[in-house]
Amino acid sequence: MVTQMDVARRAGVARRTVSNVVTGFPYVSDDVRARVQRAIEELGYVPNHAARQLRTGRSDVVALIIPEVGVGYFGELCNLIVEEAAAHGMGTVVAQTHGSRSRELAEIERVIALQPDGMIASPLELTPADIETISARISLALIGEHFAGTETASIAIDNVAATTAVVEHLIRSGRERIAYVGVAGPAPRFNELRRTGYLSALSAAELPAVAEADAEDFTTRDGYDAGMGLVRRIAAGKTSTPCSASPTKSPSVCSGRCTTAASEFPPTSPSPGSTTSQKDATPRPG
Repeated sequence: MVTQMDVARRAGVARRTVSNVVTGFPYVSDDVRARVQRAIEELGYVPNHAARQLRTGRSDVVALIIPEVGVGYFGELCNLIVEEAAAHGMGTVVAQTHGSRSRELAEIERVIALQPDGMIASPLELTPADIETISARISLALIGEHFAGTETASIAIDNVAATTAVVEHLIRSGRERIAYVGVAGPAPRFNELRRTGYLSALSAAELPAVAEADAEDFTTRDGYDAGMGLVRRIAAGKTSTPCSASPTKSPSVCSGRCTTAASEFPPTSPSPGSTTSQKDATPRPG
């Protein structure tokens, strides 16, 4: 393995000078810097980042822990974070958890062992106690409102206002049968907040709610199946939900974090929110 001492001998300088060039120390003459860099290239020297981390206390790496890398929303989020980190001279370690508590804990432990400078996480199953323990070990920022109001920094949208705005947009576009795709019951919190915004907007417009499409879980397949099921039931006239619109109007779907069968809707039936077809599986946040 090529060492800094080998580079120093080739360049005819002290080892400390090689270290100064490698770490970007400014007070090195252009001639000496060029000689050292040429020696590095000729010998194929690779800096020991572990030693550098011990010396500086920094890894120049940030960790990103998300449920699904391949889902459109998280994929786009991942891309933006990776590029922003790169713009600041940092690398990114990405781990996927599928929203499982055991996987979330395992991946976080694995990543902490790499000693990144900080961690950005979107946990679905962790508890406040878990977050408190993790944040005591590493700088942590959270995505989503699961732990809003805690001492850990979190970034979230106003789900009630966002869903209300989506439904109002559909109403202004002339839609009167607007369905919500989510899971049954109040949990998780964002699901209930989005349902609240959906119902609030319909109430303000004096429109009835279309029967909801309950999904088993917040996965691409579950959301697609729930959305398609609702579309087929309405097309077959099997829903008994009162509706003030013409029977020939197709429903618009306002989705929660689930996906919907947008590609199967007639062209006049938009599907804002987390929308996707089964084929492309690229949900987008609403």
